[in-house]
Amino acid sequence: MRFCTRLAAIRRLQNERSVLRETGASEAEQSAAKTAALETRTAVGEALTELQLLTDDQHVLELAARVVDVTFYLHEAPDRAERDRRGTLARTAHNTFVAAAGPLVRA
Repeated sequence: MRFCTRLAAIRRLQNERSVLRETGASEAEQSAAKTAALETRTAVGEALTELQLLTDDQHVLELAARVVDVTFYLHEAPDRAERDRRGTLARTAHNTFVAAAGPLVRA
């Protein structure tokens, strides 16, 4: 499912961006990472729109919106401990969505 693939990509890019920030990478490297994350964020929005066209299951759509919200705000955590906590929330939201959306994928 494109939606899950896009979410995984944005989480990976956010993690890379956090590592760059924590290791004191150059502004150019951090800027490139930010641009890549923003482009992928757009792709997540497009994939969510596609999902809305595929199903009218409100529970699945609410879970999808929740996982998007949690994922988008991961990088705004002020410190590593908070990013880790938000990462756990994002994984839980993602797993809950995947379990609920399983019948859509198999259909």
